[in-house]
Amino acid sequence: MIQAAWEYLGPWGWWVLALVLLGLEITAPGMIFIWLAVGAIAAGGLALSIDAGWQTEVIVFVIASTISVLVGRNWLKRKGVSGTDQPHLNSRVQALIGREFTLGSAIENGVGQVRIDDTVWRARGPNLPSGTQVRVTGCEGTTLQVAEV
Repeated sequence: MIQAAWEYLGPWGWWVLALVLLGLEITAPGMIFIWLAVGAIAAGGLALSIDAGWQTEVIVFVIASTISVLVGRNWLKRKGVSGTDQPHLNSRVQALIGREFTLGSAIENGVGQVRIDDTVWRARGPNLPSGTQVRVTGCEGTTLQVAEV
């Protein structure tokens, strides 16, 4: 069925594939389908301009898609576009760095606890009494490095 549709569309099949890939990029954004669509457009342009075999068109699609993925990812990285607007989403500890909290239990011998929302975190830092305001300066695993504010 797909082969019959592809043969019916001829060189326009690459353009249809490009539109499908662009639609996938809109519905499932991940910055990959757009670059594959560029490859499909390149193969479609070749198919419309010369009578190349399907093998040549597929090779052009693969090469153009690979080049556009590499160039596109590099361009996005230089522009500072990350894959997410919440880079610390799955790294809660990293998101705590720079924030201030109150010690839940005193830091004695370099170890204490900080209560953040409904979670108690292990904290390392200078000896401080309970109730002291501290700033998270770093982390080591799930242990927060803290300093007095």
